[in-house]
Amino acid sequence: MIQPVVANTAAGLPHPSDPTLKIPMVSVVGADGMPTGPNVVTDTTGQFAFDLSSLASAPHYDVAGNMDYVTYGPDRNGRSIRQTSTWMNGVWMGDSGWVLV
Repeated sequence: MIQPVVANTAAGLPHPSDPTLKIPMVSVVGADGMPTGPNVVTDTTGQFAFDLSSLASAPHYDVAGNMDYVTYGPDRNGRSIRQTSTWMNGVWMGDSGWVLV
């Protein structure tokens, strides 16, 4: 099943031949109604799945220029998800799980 993830014409991808037109983004969902695919992550509670390729992202950087967290969303239900990175002396140490924000 393919389900649109945007409902208004202001959202979506610009059409290559006419930038005023928008191409709705779609997300493939499984039989359980949850998004599925290579860019899908689940929050740490296991309740919600997010197709990162269909969501806007907002990276945040620390004073040293390292990306300390990235937020994706909101999804069509108004939820956003965030992953935090840990850095030590400019060396990336790892990422957290995806948490709802």
